[in-house]
Amino acid sequence: MPYRDLHLFPLHALPLGDGDEPEYLADRFPEGVTYSPSCQFLQVSRRNRKTTSSQRLFAIQNPTEDLDYADLEVKAILANFSDENARYLARNEASKTSLNQNPHRQDFQGADYLHFAGHGAFNFTSPLLSPLVLAGGKVRVSEGEPASETAASGVAETRFLPWRKGTQIDLSKCYTLGELFELHLPACRLVILSACETGLTDFSPELEEYISLGLGFLYAGATNVICSLWAVNDVSTAILMVKFYEEMQTQPSIALALKQAQQWMRRVTKQELTEWLNPSELALTPNPKGKLREHLKLGFEPSDYRPYQHPIHWAAFCAIGV
Repeated sequence: MPYRDLHLFPLHALPLGDGDEPEYLADRFPEGVTYSPSCQFLQVSRRNRKTTSSQRLFAIQNPTEDLDYADLEVKAILANFSDENARYLARNEASKTSLNQNPHRQDFQGADYLHFAGHGAFNFTSPLLSPLVLAGGKVRVSEGEPASETAASGVAETRFLPWRKGTQIDLSKCYTLGELFELHLPACRLVILSACETGLTDFSPELEEYISLGLGFLYAGATNVICSLWAVNDVSTAILMVKFYEEMQTQPSIALALKQAQQWMRRVTKQELTEWLNPSELALTPNPKGKLREHLKLGFEPSDYRPYQHPIHWAAFCAIGV
């Protein structure tokens, strides 16, 4: 249970030694590491524990259509669920309007597992306006500029968030943290925010409490949330998430499944990674992981090369809840 600024640090990835393969703090905890925003929310998370699960997944896949690996990530994850239990909205269909209408609204609110693979951002100026970017939410600066003429009313300042590469975020087409607090997710065991900055929190002196996109889902009823502490890499994030879902099939807790997936990321060699991604000759259907392999660019590296050993590839993600 970190305090204030300490929430910004991946304490589970604290190195405990020197050398090329240091031990990390998480290695000392056999059950994995789980963070809690506060004592109050630890109690909330415990009350939100679910005693049953129907294994229903609802995924939001690459709503801004600029993350190819997010597409591959969700397709590979869907293979862990039966067709009747897996629902998703992909690309331009993953809009706020669609999510607020049935049947997608029912699927979203009734899911045991929610997976968001897209863009997120933390708004340090107005934390409650931190967005998960949905379809139509990313606009060119020139598209938003006419709205700035209404600045006197305060509309423009609260609707458009400056972003990157000549674009800005239209918050009216996103789910903001303030709106997440208003959701009702009675069945949700786990939310995975496979996006940038979804675990960041404000560290200004005026704010004592932890506040992040992940907290919004805990407040809405989720038992656990996996979120990120910085701008994560599209490729390594997709591989980590696919491995995490595989670990969830055998591990007794979310924290332990995440720990095992992160340890695997640290240690996996080019040869082992290629074998893991190769489709089985006995498989009756195409292996979605094979598409990930086709996009890797490790051809000139030696077989024992460990492409994701550095913490930047795996340490951003942490589990909050119980």
